[in-house]
Amino acid sequence: MEAPLMEKPVNEISAEQQQQLTATVALEPLIRHILSMYQCDPSAEHFVYYDEKAVFEDPLSICEGRDEVHSAFCSLPKLFSKSETLNYSVKMESSDLLVLNLKQKWTPKVLHKDIVIDHIIRLQLNNQGRVVRHEDTWNGKPLPTGPKLPGIGSVSARLRRFMGYVTGIMF
Repeated sequence: MEAPLMEKPVNEISAEQQQQLTATVALEPLIRHILSMYQCDPSAEHFVYYDEKAVFEDPLSICEGRDEVHSAFCSLPKLFSKSETLNYSVKMESSDLLVLNLKQKWTPKVLHKDIVIDHIIRLQLNNQGRVVRHEDTWNGKPLPTGPKLPGIGSVSARLRRFMGYVTGIMF
């Protein structure tokens, strides 16, 4: 198994790995903010990295616009007493796609039983380096699509969009 990028001496990494490291270092502030958001500590400053029309999508909701995305993350401390990052890795898939593999332990306020989720977070960036799409899949499962109805489209997407909208107005 190859040693992790950060553990190799600089003279032993390839040009591709050097480029990966440079891009990751440049995006370090964004990465720190994303980790903080997932640790139930959202703040308005985290969302300066998001485009005004950013879209967030996870298995439960679809949020459209920076304000809805902000509201979704502000709802986390109301639902979870804590969230702890157990492990994470970062990879630039392309010049505009940052992927975080994040193992997160969530402690719901109601159940008092920890839930561990392996998140794969894909952040699509625009030319200004702002997030335009934030996709979060859980435990290796793709986002739900559900059946499609004529004139309506995906029922699952409609329900998830409704959840994102409701979260946006409640929090």
